[in-house]
Amino acid sequence: MGRAFRFPSFWDSFLFLLIVSLAVGVLLPVTLAVSLPLLGLMFFIIHCVKIKTWPKAPITLGLFLLALMALCGLSTLWSVTPTASWERAVKVSGLMLSLYMLVIVAAACPRETILKFKNIFMGAVLCAGFLIALQLHFSLIQTQTERTLLNVASLDFAKSAFNKNVAVFTFLLPVIVSLSRGKFRALILTLTAGIAAAIFVATESQASQLAMIVMFICGFGMLPFLNNVTRYIMFSGFIALALLMPFIGALLFELCEKIDINNTIIPITGLMRFENWDFLTREIFHAPWLGHGMDTTRAMHYVSEAIFYPGTNVQILHTHNGFLQMWMEYGLLGAVFTAISIGVYAATKPSRLHLTTFCGVMAIFLLSWSIWSSWLIAIFFGVHAMIILATTAKTDRVMP
Repeated sequence: MGRAFRFPSFWDSFLFLLIVSLAVGVLLPVTLAVSLPLLGLMFFIIHCVKIKTWPKAPITLGLFLLALMALCGLSTLWSVTPTASWERAVKVSGLMLSLYMLVIVAAACPRETILKFKNIFMGAVLCAGFLIALQLHFSLIQTQTERTLLNVASLDFAKSAFNKNVAVFTFLLPVIVSLSRGKFRALILTLTAGIAAAIFVATESQASQLAMIVMFICGFGMLPFLNNVTRYIMFSGFIALALLMPFIGALLFELCEKIDINNTIIPITGLMRFENWDFLTREIFHAPWLGHGMDTTRAMHYVSEAIFYPGTNVQILHTHNGFLQMWMEYGLLGAVFTAISIGVYAATKPSRLHLTTFCGVMAIFLLSWSIWSSWLIAIFFGVHAMIILATTAKTDRVMP
């Protein structure tokens, strides 16, 4: 008689589905906004019912989320678009709560199960990254139907449609490096470096390129003889940016106004963002203390004379800068909240893996996408869950 079928255990199921969600997320980033919160909610409930215990929650992260959700909700009181701000606050709060449950479950995962699945995680993410690298170099998308689905006019332009894919893969790189232990470490690191380099040279996402560079520098800077200096410089710099970003944005654009756009190494997208930051800085100072309310930039249009922006009456959508977005939506209150949050995080003395990933996240935070993008919030929590799992695998100790 053959062996009887056995259902996979709770933890085997959790890690397998988490790995699948992240690997699919590299290929289709928007799926992360559904798969990861659903995974967190489902396995948190099952854990409470089946194992009959509440998994221990990371307190620092929980307090940060409560404060952030309160700030989002309160901003509807002064928002210029209160209905839209409230809807966004409710959506984001529900998303973050479900993703927080994912982190809670990950923190309770036993070490032996993580070790069993770590190679599967690295292999799945590297395979997904390899497919993205192939697409960027050889334009595998050939049919008009696929171009239409991606909303691109030509294969030459199709690379920008994969900027989110590159960002998701970039966020997962430090976890892969951390988990690469044992006799195959050299092979895994070689494959990781090769795929990352192939993506780096082909992608049109300058934010992801900057993130890779920053994470590499931070990883080197966290060596013992540079550790304290690296931490001091990075956290001081991030706090300064949180408080001074409107002034920095305006200064950058003032310097760029005199640039000959036909004779500069700065990409036109960079010049457009500087102009965007300058316009939003002027809007910030119309409501400097409390801002304009959550996600209100979607209702704004570029009405001043534009130098780098094509056309007129361009819709802003978002700031392309997280620090500036906090200023825009919550004013000085939001900037102080961001600076305090960074300071509290620094006080926890995060590990090398935590800090390296954090620096990469901040590079994306500074240059791309709205901080309320559902897929981006999801990958932040997904990566945090993987960092907890990687830390447990290495030390059998969970870090919040």
